[in-house]
Amino acid sequence: MNMLIDTLSEVSQSPAAWISVLAVASMALLSAGRCAICPHVRGSAPLPPPSDQTRFDQAFVAGPSYLIAMVTGIVAMIAGLAMISSQIEPVAAFLLLAAGICIVQITPLQLRLREAYSRLFAASGDGEEAIEFARERLRSVHHVNIAMSVGLALMLAVGLLSF
Repeated sequence: MNMLIDTLSEVSQSPAAWISVLAVASMALLSAGRCAICPHVRGSAPLPPPSDQTRFDQAFVAGPSYLIAMVTGIVAMIAGLAMISSQIEPVAAFLLLAAGICIVQITPLQLRLREAYSRLFAASGDGEEAIEFARERLRSVHHVNIAMSVGLALMLAVGLLSF
């Protein structure tokens, strides 16, 4: 634990660490912007006709890109922690750790967003109540994505400001 505290006190002086905080904060702003302008959340975009519904009825499965992203995030976190414990390049260790945490936290939310869009499109033939329920679910997943991104940015900023 002392190594982590020493690393954070050294990293808090680095501009690269603060740039990473700005990058995560911009990711949060981008998520909020995507939610605000999404025509499906607002209900202004037309949904596909019910005849196209069969392609949305298939089970939603994460692809290989999800696996690659999650493994990359885990490897980045492990590498960052190993570098911290070996006291090698504290700034690079912090950046790897922060990137790994962000990847592991945000990637499942992106998958949930794609699933929510698919569910909204699949609901197009099920009536207005089903469409509104799917739209509310999509809005909820967008809000969770925004909250997670803001939380990550705040966590990084508070961690650096504490030292």
